Amino acid sequence: MATEAEFVLTTLSFGEDGVVVITNVGDGPGSLDGHYLCQRPNYFALEDVVVPAGESYTFSATSELGLLKPTGGEVGLYTSTDFANSDEILSYVEWGNEGHGRSSVAVAAGIWGGFVATTDSTDGIETTAVPAIDSSQWETVGG
Repeated sequence: MATEAEFVLTTLSFGEDGVVVITNVGDGPGSLDGHYLCQRPNYFALEDVVVPAGESYTFSATSELGLLKPTGGEVGLYTSTDFANSDEILSYVEWGNEGHGRSSVAVAAGIWGGFVATTDSTDGIETTAVPAIDSSQWETVGG
């Protein structure tokens, strides 16, 4: 029986030292090669890192996606560079307000609804359920 990786966004921290955490919630290890992050208009190709089942990969959001501001933004995890295709988005979160550049793609994919309410003093957001498919399954950290 084959085991497969399944990647989802699980934590974001905001500000100059911001990070994005991707967790493998699947049954087997998998590579992030061929996956992309989007904080429109910034896009980032993930490197060939093998993430074991149940483990996470953390990287600097600021150096790869630009500053994640606590007052509003979005991050989507994709399996290709076809960022408008709802078949290619795996995980998504938006905060501060709704209607960001790729939220309609996540809604069409059935993996998102609402937005995580944040303030300018919020330090970050993290999931309370995996995979998180709407704003009620995220909570704020700090602030």
